[in-house]
Amino acid sequence: MISEENKTVFNRKIQDGAVLFLLEVERHAIVLFHAVIEGYDGMATVKTIDESRGVIAIITTQDYEDLVVRFLESVRGDLPWRAFEGDISTEELFEYREV
Repeated sequence: MISEENKTVFNRKIQDGAVLFLLEVERHAIVLFHAVIEGYDGMATVKTIDESRGVIAIITTQDYEDLVVRFLESVRGDLPWRAFEGDISTEELFEYREV
């Protein structure tokens, strides 16, 4: 489990009731993270922030925050990740990019 000291860096409150986790994952695992996390109906949603660096955002509610932490720790051996040390703006987080 993530220590309370690290938890404040690991997750961030972004607005009333919403919690953001910024992670760095292996680039080839981005789609798998999307599929697995969003497969848990209602737990969280995933957005790719920077595909070239493997930076993803997991957005959830305070009600699901502990569940997301437990989930991430349980898959860490199979889907390696680490907390993203950088920061992103709310505009960047919710920006729509046409492909």
